Amino acid sequence: MVDLPLRRETLATQLASRLTEFIMAEGLKSGTSLPSETSLAVRFGVSRPIMREALRTLQAQGIVTVTNGKATTVRALTDAPLSNFFAWAVRFEQTSLVELLEVRKGLELQSVALAAQRRVPEEIAALDATIAQMAQALHDADAYTDLDYQLHLQIATATHNAMLRHLLTSIREPFKETIREGLRHQPNDRANHHIQAGHERIVAAIRAGDAATAVAAMTRHLDGAITRIRLNQYGELERTTERTELTELMAMTGIRELTERTKLTEKE
Repeated sequence: MVDLPLRRETLATQLASRLTEFIMAEGLKSGTSLPSETSLAVRFGVSRPIMREALRTLQAQGIVTVTNGKATTVRALTDAPLSNFFAWAVRFEQTSLVELLEVRKGLELQSVALAAQRRVPEEIAALDATIAQMAQALHDADAYTDLDYQLHLQIATATHNAMLRHLLTSIREPFKETIREGLRHQPNDRANHHIQAGHERIVAAIRAGDAATAVAAMTRHLDGAITRIRLNQYGELERTTERTELTELMAMTGIRELTERTKLTEKE
């Protein structure tokens, strides 16, 4: 099994890589137990402490689960590593909310197109139920945020593409933050209803199996969110190019209230 000598200075790291190759070569599935720590140490020609360290490295990477007194098992596919990355990025990078929305847009457009093509009656019923709940939660930002995220995840589920769902789940917390941030800067109650109407158009297109209309509705919905957050980040919109770009986006996404705010800024 071990055809190349291991370099002592990075033994545990090299061994973790070899163990990953072993798991793939053996075709071990989620939940499958690995050989005992002792057996693995003998197989790879290392001490038990080195093997233990390598297994802990794989656990940190989300590849295996190590439990005292029990066999080490292959872990199910998880979004934890990506979730950690996105959570830290949004926390420390000033522009990352907009960047995350741009990433999310690519995922969501594919998601909504596939959902319109592949959804089943039970999934349509779930989307309809969530949309109805959202209409009742328009004045509760926290509840609306949770339901909004739930709706988008239900759309991802309706794609029947596990990888796409994992990717969207991986941005769960920053995903919710983009929703909260967008709601936080809504100028009035009419704007909240505008967002709700956008969600309803998306669901209606999925229900009708109309992928093109679903993509168009999702595009308008996300462009509106990007515009609201960018407008807030740019504050007084001192730079002409930024003001022009945002004005065009506002017109495209139907955010008339924000246009009025831009006009006031230009007069100052």
